[in-house]
Amino acid sequence: MLLRLPATVLAILALGVLPPASARAAAGVSAELATGHADIAPALVDGVWVIRVKDDSAEPAVWRDPGEVVLRVGDGARTTLPAAAHYGFLGKAGDPVYLLPQTRMPGVLWLGFNTRHDSVLSGGFQDISLSLRDIDGPGTVHVYFDYGGFRAPQILWDGTAGHREHVVEPGVHAHANWAFSAPGEYRARFSASLRRADGTAAAATSTLRFVVGTPGAEAPRQIEPSVHLIAAAGALLLVLSATTVLILRRRRRRPKTEPVVTGRAEA
Repeated sequence: MLLRLPATVLAILALGVLPPASARAAAGVSAELATGHADIAPALVDGVWVIRVKDDSAEPAVWRDPGEVVLRVGDGARTTLPAAAHYGFLGKAGDPVYLLPQTRMPGVLWLGFNTRHDSVLSGGFQDISLSLRDIDGPGTVHVYFDYGGFRAPQILWDGTAGHREHVVEPGVHAHANWAFSAPGEYRARFSASLRRADGTAAAATSTLRFVVGTPGAEAPRQIEPSVHLIAAAGALLLVLSATTVLILRRRRRRPKTEPVVTGRAEA
């Protein structure tokens, strides 16, 4: 017998499925970028200089507020460090690292930076200093240019005093490697200082949020049931019990009918 569940039951079941999306909405996250192309860039919005994430997965591209974006570094970005000495700043040979590469790779976010927003190009700026500071997370972060072995990598940002600023001109679009040493959530403050020849300047800053890999994937922990899921399960049992009682009562109230005999009776 196929039991048709009431709408109330379906709504309760939905409670156990929807929390991840509702949690993202509660946190103000409107987009999670895990693949495709995106750039971090300064822009003038409603008369205020801000940092934006240019999301090219949409058509046309969308300039998103970083506070509403999660930059996802999936397990597909996990690799190990080579034995080459000039990668020693990332760790030892064979160490795991999560890498958003300088060149496009299928299934992995291709994250760059640019100074090509219309407001930057028309702003009369001479140079723009981009910086990554206040890095907070379970491991280290290094952003660097790789020259394929022709010369040592150039570190752009790693949160230390020696590698915090990278100066470019208006109209630049570039990609670098973003290396994370451990899975987990990272936050970092990305800033832009825009300077004109006459000495006037503008500035913008925002916090970037990265979610890297699957924390604890190497040693899975026992999943503890959610309080919301326990409550939903209890409510579901109550509704199913009430539905069963109602069905049994309706069956008992039905009038008995004589069986219908077909065919001719024998004489």
